Amino acid sequence: MSDTKQAIDNIMRDIDHSNYPILKKAVEQEGGLSLDEVNNLAVNTHYISPFYHEYKLTQDYLKYRPLKLNDKFKHAVMNCRAAQRGMKGVFRANNLSLLKEKSDVLLGSNTLDESNADMDANLTGRYLGIKYPNEDCDELVERYIKRK
Repeated sequence: MSDTKQAIDNIMRDIDHSNYPILKKAVEQEGGLSLDEVNNLAVNTHYISPFYHEYKLTQDYLKYRPLKLNDKFKHAVMNCRAAQRGMKGVFRANNLSLLKEKSDVLLGSNTLDESNADMDANLTGRYLGIKYPNEDCDELVERYIKRK
């Protein structure tokens, strides 16, 4: 098994899909991830600077934040776009999403249920970005989460 496949398997194994209904539906309809799709992550990994992925995630955040869109849609699209940037994008999005949701609960800006719903959207977006690295994330996510 490739290192990339093993890393993705480790992330996905730790996820209880029954807690994430949107992700569960997407995996059921789109099918699981093939070895080729996971290995493609390593090929798509960009390295321009150590802060490339943070810069791109910030750009996405600034683009989508002011728009009057469904919060879950924004979460999923930003994670999808990060996953389409390759393995480093997947790991950055994973770590930042976990950090944000934990801090939201600790600071009281989200309930645990709200943060779990956000994580469902995050994971669904990442899954779709890995599965379809060259497709429009807005359209992919809209299959499962309403835009507004």
